[in-house]
Amino acid sequence: MSVNKNPKGIILIEVLVAISVITIGLVYLLGTYSFSLKISGSKKEFYRANLIAQECLEGVRNFRDNTNWSEDGLGTFTTSTPYHLEKTGLPSKWTLVSGEETIDGFTRRIVFDDVGRDS
Repeated sequence: MSVNKNPKGIILIEVLVAISVITIGLVYLLGTYSFSLKISGSKKEFYRANLIAQECLEGVRNFRDNTNWSEDGLGTFTTSTPYHLEKTGLPSKWTLVSGEETIDGFTRRIVFDDVGRDS
């Protein structure tokens, strides 16, 4: 029985296996990179939306604190109607204007509803 010490084709098989392993590794790395880019983009959108919402909350609080409830404040607005904030006058102050507002693709509105409590 003789064993061939220089089998033909073994090197070719080793090269194919090595190329396959490298290709699978690269596909995995590219997939991970693509996924991280998607997450990064959605985090930026979430951060931007959060800043826009915080600005709105601060504006409504400022409006509430600098107006009289029943004369020119929050008590004078119609329920279930969308409003948005605008700065007017000098020095500038927040006012509520009827309608919605779109900022960088995000739509923002303030809606007041009647509330009640159980007796």
